[in-house]
Amino acid sequence: MDRGKDKVFDIFISYRVSADAKLVESLYDKLKAMQVVEGGKRRPLRVFWDKVCLIAGEDFERGFSRALCNSRLVVFVMSRAAYQNIQALTENSSCDNFIL
Repeated sequence: MDRGKDKVFDIFISYRVSADAKLVESLYDKLKAMQVVEGGKRRPLRVFWDKVCLIAGEDFERGFSRALCNSRLVVFVMSRAAYQNIQALTENSSCDNFIL
């Protein structure tokens, strides 16, 4: 698992769980199978997916923010279903981490 407070990620996947969890699981598996060359050596991509990478017991917002700030690239996954959920938000809706 890719857990750790000082972990630097190559890719951070941001998505709407209610709409795109299955798609992101497939994307995560495909990205984890890829390699990158760093310092002349090949290594697997380090990919952040909250479902497997958040540290147990750590505050969600803190872990999410830590991983986001320690990622080289952010990939936003937004399907039509996720977009429809966003259209339904109002000024009284609770905080939406995907939009943040």
